Amino acid sequence: MIGCKYFLCTNLETVSFGQNSKLQTISDGAFARCTSLKEIEIPASITVLYLSAFSECDNLKTIICHATLPPRLNNASATVPENCVLYVPNEAISLYREATNWNRFKTILPIPE
Repeated sequence: MIGCKYFLCTNLETVSFGQNSKLQTISDGAFARCTSLKEIEIPASITVLYLSAFSECDNLKTIICHATLPPRLNNASATVPENCVLYVPNEAISLYREATNWNRFKTILPIPE
């Protein structure tokens, strides 16, 4: 689980967990107020993600989530920047568009090859 370890880290621009990562949860506020954060890549192993993990990350433009089944997305009151693009496996796009809270993303696209 990733907790509030990176909270208020103003120099962090990208986060990528390796494809072999066993990470299952990114908790509330983990990357909150990381004002330079532009992109985060989430491994397929993720099962729970708190949307508030990225609260006040106003420069966040890209979230790449490798999970084929949409992870449980907690904290529905949290927001991501309106222009943030969610990339997911091609075969999972419709699942994410229909999934509770994931459907808040205006743009959901397949992960680029």
